[in-house]
Amino acid sequence: MPHSANVASFIASHGNTWTLAVNSACEEFFEECHVVAGTLAGSPSQCIKDVAYGPHERNRLDIFRPVSERSASSDRAPVVVYFHGGGFRAGDNKISEHIHANIGERYHHVSVHGVLATYRLLPEANYPDGVEDVTMALRWLKDHAAEYGGDKNNIFAIGQSAGGAHLAMALFSGEMRGRECLPRGLVFQSAPFWYDLTQERRRANMAKYYKSEDTEEILSNCALNLFRRLGPVEDLGTQLYITVGEFDPEEIVKGNLMMLDALIMQIRRLPQFEVLMGHNHISYALGIGLEGDEVGPKILDFIRQQKD
Repeated sequence: MPHSANVASFIASHGNTWTLAVNSACEEFFEECHVVAGTLAGSPSQCIKDVAYGPHERNRLDIFRPVSERSASSDRAPVVVYFHGGGFRAGDNKISEHIHANIGERYHHVSVHGVLATYRLLPEANYPDGVEDVTMALRWLKDHAAEYGGDKNNIFAIGQSAGGAHLAMALFSGEMRGRECLPRGLVFQSAPFWYDLTQERRRANMAKYYKSEDTEEILSNCALNLFRRLGPVEDLGTQLYITVGEFDPEEIVKGNLMMLDALIMQIRRLPQFEVLMGHNHISYALGIGLEGDEVGPKILDFIRQQKD
């Protein structure tokens, strides 16, 4: 069943307006929802925090695994790693007591290992640091998943907003294939495949990230245009599940529609795509694990369809 009327009303009250203030309001609202619901109470899993996947202090994973570990290789579980959003400038594995632990915890109840991953941010990070970080994290999981009871051949990655942009750029630039760490499936949630550089905050952040004020130069390396440069593609090497929220801002909606059009033209088929009704830019992620959560189960269905 869908989220409660209280949750639905809160999301709808902000419409598709997306500001730092709305983002903070959503995080505070959903944190309180998780506290009231006792989402993490009596958790059957153990969280191994701040596992380094690379040399930078932000190359960190939080790995959630059952207290009773799996041992037989035939019994290893799929791994799903979540790369948070934050406009290339903010975000972390832990925003508050329940955010983003709600995501890592959610999958243990259904025999999937949950991993949270963070990466370098502005003002320190520059392109292609995000590409390198998400690829390094996937390569690390490929090499070490078995140590935590995970199946290296069934790794799935979720990228929310900026996290999705980094994953898409890593895929379309060939970095994932080059490092031999293509996941079994990729879930893009409200990813900015393209940037609306008429927006002051977006232009300022992208100018710093790409170290350029030139619009054409910045957009040439967005995920959409990295993909367009590939031309016709026989096989991406992974399965895609692309989602946007009903109340996502115009930039995200427009970029995703252009991405779908390019995918149809170049791979000649439509990837799995869904509009998450009743949700804004992050509500579907913050609400995972609450009563009425429909997005967590949708991702699990996608995993079950693709895994070996």
